[in-house]
Amino acid sequence: TTTSTFQIYNGDNWYNISEASREKTLVIDKFQGDGTTTVFGAGQGNTYDGSTAATFSTNFNDATDILVFVGGIAQLAGTNYTVSGTYPNQQITFGSAPPANDGTSNGHVITVVQNLNKLGE
Repeated sequence: TTTSTFQIYNGDNWYNISEASREKTLVIDKFQGDGTTTVFGAGQGNTYDGSTAATFSTNFNDATDILVFVGGIAQLAGTNYTVSGTYPNQQITFGSAPPANDGTSNGHVITVVQNLNKLGE
């Protein structure tokens, strides 16, 4: 872009995700859907490998501080999921349960990208 930033468009506005003067390290947590669980975080839901209960690695204040993908498909805050709680007891609640993984393609992995800080504010 001409603004020297990495940006995302939410359908209405452009938001800066990063810029050289405010370099950040993005944090990615991966969880595993099972077709019935709708709440992830604060010990609910499973991690990607299923070894532990799901928790988040960093603090986020609201849904605009994160990007959420299920099977690589972006989810819309307020439409597909909501967030609640405070760190370390934060949770994401999906409107419908993310599908179970098929065991071979990892096609329905839940990916949460954190440390965006209100998409550039």
